[in-house]
Amino acid sequence: MAITTIQVRSGIPELNFKDVDGYILSDNTINDAIIRASTALSMVDLSKATIDVINLLTLYLSQHMLILEQKETTTLTLPNNKEQWAERMKDLGLDSTIQGQMFKQMIRIYTNIFDTPDEQSKLQQRGYVILS
Repeated sequence: MAITTIQVRSGIPELNFKDVDGYILSDNTINDAIIRASTALSMVDLSKATIDVINLLTLYLSQHMLILEQKETTTLTLPNNKEQWAERMKDLGLDSTIQGQMFKQMIRIYTNIFDTPDEQSKLQQRGYVILS
């Protein structure tokens, strides 16, 4: 069963905003995100995962990418203060959305390639010690 635009929109208010002409985020944009998520997952060894797990991973990753692409206010300028939210969000990666966090939690069962460098540095390292 392939992921549909209805499934991607389901439960995510940011993906369901409408204007006079229909959805602000078109079905083509959502289909593109589904294709990008599927392509990214095709490069990962998920041979032990069931098709339902792969579909769920595709759903979470496509939702995550679409939420990050939404046009939001990224700066706020007040006297003596200027906030840059876009810079702060960029550093969070998958942790910046709930869907990204759920994707990360599920994909860790199969691979750690989506971990941040900080998370990878905490993994047990193996090496050789050469004594002379």
